[in-house]
Amino acid sequence: LSASLTNPTSTLTTVGTTTTAYTAGWMVANNATGTSVTVPSFAIATSGGGAVIPKLRLTTSDTTSTAWGAVIMQVDLWSTAPTFAAGHGDRAAFLPATGAAGHLGAYLCTMSAEYTDGAYATCNPITGNFETIALASGTSVYWTLIALTTSGATGSTSPVWTLTAEVLN
Repeated sequence: LSASLTNPTSTLTTVGTTTTAYTAGWMVANNATGTSVTVPSFAIATSGGGAVIPKLRLTTSDTTSTAWGAVIMQVDLWSTAPTFAAGHGDRAAFLPATGAAGHLGAYLCTMSAEYTDGAYATCNPITGNFETIALASGTSVYWTLIALTTSGATGSTSPVWTLTAEVLN
């Protein structure tokens, strides 16, 4: 068995026009209007048609000292981008309108204390030790982000969330 580890990265820039804290169950997205949300993605590089994703790394550029420390986040992976109703964008209840068949797995992330350049988390699968996916090489894997616990007031400068997947191809 010959495998290689890749670290595809993807970013999500939030709306950033408010400092309102995220309530538990709210989505972190790039648009307040659900029908205008663009779901970020990364491509897997596998020639065998499958990949194992044992963990994810999540960072935010939000430097607000009380925003993210110890907040629990959830990252969901999808083979097709889910869609959202008009009232379910950034800072609203996470409620996909479509996409159930494309759900690949979910990861829990406990955010670090705030640093002067943001916060980070290592995210582990909710079930088992890893998620195994079977997709063609170059296939996009989409991701959504949910605050599972309430955050503090956030920055208003369009913080960037960066997701780095640890993919065993």
